[in-house]
Amino acid sequence: MRRHAGYALIEVLLTLIILTAMLPITLVCIQPFEQMLKFNQEIQDQIALSQLRRILMLSYQVSCNNLEINFTYHQHPQTVSLINNHLVISPGTQIFLTEIDSAIFFEKEKFIYIAYTRNKKEYEKILSEIY
Repeated sequence: MRRHAGYALIEVLLTLIILTAMLPITLVCIQPFEQMLKFNQEIQDQIALSQLRRILMLSYQVSCNNLEINFTYHQHPQTVSLINNHLVISPGTQIFLTEIDSAIFFEKEKFIYIAYTRNKKEYEKILSEIY
């Protein structure tokens, strides 16, 4: 019976040594994927604006001025505007773009555009066609 005393301790220590030896190899293998795991705000903006485009496409009586877009969606009048640095549909609080510094809406060549800035970088995107 005394021959097996400490056998589990040796197995645990051997396992810990193997795991610590494999840790640097694992980190080197995972490191190239680091860029893929970062949050990209521009991709998120494209997704949000495509959702807003869909809503505007299904709406009617779409009009805009510099500060907002007014439209009727599911027989309810709604407005897209900049509120507290977020692009929001109201009534309600459906947020599309977050942490933007400014946003203006304008019509050009039968389209409604949004021009917004975030972190001193300017973006201009088409939102809807004017019918």
